[in-house]
Amino acid sequence: MVNLEDETKLLYLDQNMWIYLARIYYKVDTNSVRSRILNKIIELVESNKLIVPINLSNVQETLKRRDSGSRERLAEFMIKISKGYTFIPYVFLLDIEIRNLFKCKINFPETDIRKYAIGKGISFLLGGVPRMKTDKIDSTLLEKINKEARKHFDSPEFLLQCMLEPENNIWTSEFTGEIDEMQQNIEKSRKEALKVKDRTRRYKFQVARHWIDSINHRIVKISSELNIPWNTIIPPSPSADQIVEIFHELPISYTNFCLYNGRNRQIHRPIEINDFLDIGSLSFAIPHCDFVVAERFFISIAQNAHLDELYNTVLLSNLEDLEVYLDEIIEKNE
Repeated sequence: MVNLEDETKLLYLDQNMWIYLARIYYKVDTNSVRSRILNKIIELVESNKLIVPINLSNVQETLKRRDSGSRERLAEFMIKISKGYTFIPYVFLLDIEIRNLFKCKINFPETDIRKYAIGKGISFLLGGVPRMKTDKIDSTLLEKINKEARKHFDSPEFLLQCMLEPENNIWTSEFTGEIDEMQQNIEKSRKEALKVKDRTRRYKFQVARHWIDSINHRIVKISSELNIPWNTIIPPSPSADQIVEIFHELPISYTNFCLYNGRNRQIHRPIEINDFLDIGSLSFAIPHCDFVVAERFFISIAQNAHLDELYNTVLLSNLEDLEVYLDEIIEKNE
């Protein structure tokens, strides 16, 4: 968790945007607009007015680079600009969102997810790090050991090391079976949904399916943990419209649904492996970052779902369009 100042802005860059800027930084490409953008990003990062976190998708894409020199240069650039800041994978934030919704209904202070999810190092990138547990040594010493280990794991140097070793890539042959199964399950769900010809009914079917698969059991579990009736936040047998209203109050969950639903509607676009990590990263970035610069495909889906309006986020698919917003931050802080 990081103590974000209110005026500190968060900028999300997908892998291609990082590569474009790295090519400017290493003078592989010459582009006056991108050069100005890079200089302004560095200026704002150094003055603590901007944080550009990297995420699990960035790390995995970097690890896929076969040329060790290219991989090292890109990783070093990303660590320099991000200062080692990362954010927690969205799956670890879903329960917190739901707890916040319960807390809101009973006027109890909520967790600031934006501040909770952003921090430095592997512990945020992966949602935690191992802790030593033993009764063989003094508890005070054990806590000191764990604290020092956490400091090591969360250092920019350790994060860089992890980005340089290809064996850390989760998209390896070891996981090919699991990946194929995920793709097949999604294709199966997509075909089932497309059997419903009426678009309105199909949308309601997909809302209900996502709710049952991803949300409902979490609400029941957290309701029990907090000892607050589940119908505090949802009516009995909610309609699709009522579910969507609740979804709006669960920004990460709703963004995740919109991106998956929008992707699955593109029947001629195959399910790409990278989609899993991209959607996972964007599920946090769109509702909680100030600026998101990413692939046109997902930006269009998000804009069509009005997520930019709903969460007051600037969504861009062209890196060059970012400059005017960087200028606004600079002018505001002069």
